Amino acid sequence: MLFADLQKKLTDEFDKVKLEKNPKVTQDIEAVVVLSGESQDPAIKTGLHDNEERLAEGIRIYKKVVDLGGFPTLILNGTHPQNAFMEEESRKQKIDKIIAVKNPPYPKASTKTQIQGIMNLSFKKMAIVTHAYHGPRSRRYTNKFLSGRDAPLFLVNRNKMSKGEIKIEMQKIKEYFPEEFTN
Repeated sequence: MLFADLQKKLTDEFDKVKLEKNPKVTQDIEAVVVLSGESQDPAIKTGLHDNEERLAEGIRIYKKVVDLGGFPTLILNGTHPQNAFMEEESRKQKIDKIIAVKNPPYPKASTKTQIQGIMNLSFKKMAIVTHAYHGPRSRRYTNKFLSGRDAPLFLVNRNKMSKGEIKIEMQKIKEYFPEEFTN
């Protein structure tokens, strides 16, 4: 595939993510999976608040499923310090059905290891929460590792995706999924 075609394909994917809306929250969601970002881990020094934003969305979805009559489990998927933070915050919100999936420490932690970490869970429908700029890559990993399961993506901050974030994500997609972009 020509470089210009590749860039256009990826740009179109990110443009679509910006325009889409999150799926409807339904009673049959069995698990809400919060994929951690970089914040709340002392090994990474950032000014981000990505875990807090993702967790807030995960808790909102969890509570909505409960309000609809469902019985979800909140799955926290991060490094040990991230999971400790997210669990404490979740308990403050009166959530008690929690599973923490420990990710490897940075720099080995990634979207790939997070999705692989939930492969063996027996939930049929899992709402996956991450930031919008991870949407195309998360969708690829979800399709690869959770095929045959219902795993809708709930993306945070669609309207705040920066060109820099998208550029970095486009490079990661090309690097991690070369088979999609070569003839």
